[in-house]
Amino acid sequence: MNEILVSVKRGAEGGNASPRVVKRAAAGAYLAADTENCFGIQHESMLHKLQEVGILPPDRRPLD
Repeated sequence: MNEILVSVKRGAEGGNASPRVVKRAAAGAYLAADTENCFGIQHESMLHKLQEVGILPPDRRPLD
């Protein structure tokens, strides 16, 4: 999602797009990146909890 919105922002900056479009695309990209980071942290936290209770092996690594 972040990559899509960054592309929209870059495309809008280079053309005759409304400044509103550029600002909204930038805000959307920021929110998408922040959401991705939040979910990544939650995933790692859940992975560690599952390893602690023995559901997953200790050598299991987070998915990329």
